[in-house]
Amino acid sequence: GPSSGANANKIIIPSGQTLDASGATLVPSAGGVMQVITVKAGINTFNSSSWTNVVSASITPSSTANKIYVQVCCPGYGGGEGKVTGKARVQRNTTTIRELASFWMRETSGSAKASSSSMLVLDSPSTTASVTYNAQVVRSNGSSNLHLDDVHNGDWVITLMEIAQ
Repeated sequence: GPSSGANANKIIIPSGQTLDASGATLVPSAGGVMQVITVKAGINTFNSSSWTNVVSASITPSSTANKIYVQVCCPGYGGGEGKVTGKARVQRNTTTIRELASFWMRETSGSAKASSSSMLVLDSPSTTASVTYNAQVVRSNGSSNLHLDDVHNGDWVITLMEIAQ
């Protein structure tokens, strides 16, 4: 574009024309979303006192300065078998970066209970290598079954967004 005047430093594309930048790299300004990855999954029945992956997604940041916004939708459903509580967490590779200490609960008596939680993290992985984010669950009290699938209460969904810095 021209270096002076009303349109200084602008490239103006006339109406009806298309800018083809397929051979170049476009760099968004700070705060712009560079890429989005979404994965959904569910576990039919869950009953473990060990941390277990429910859904995972990988992303390769384009700059070590960029951030990764992680959003996990984590519905749960306690079956009618008795009291049960659990926890959920997000890990970057094998490092825990967010944990919900009380993710779901079902009282000792009464009908089954459904709940929905979410985990949000703005992470700074400081790498351009592939990073995997794992959403995990664990039963922390009780022995009843938990249901984490679309039949009972919806899918778990993890969304990763690379944010330019």
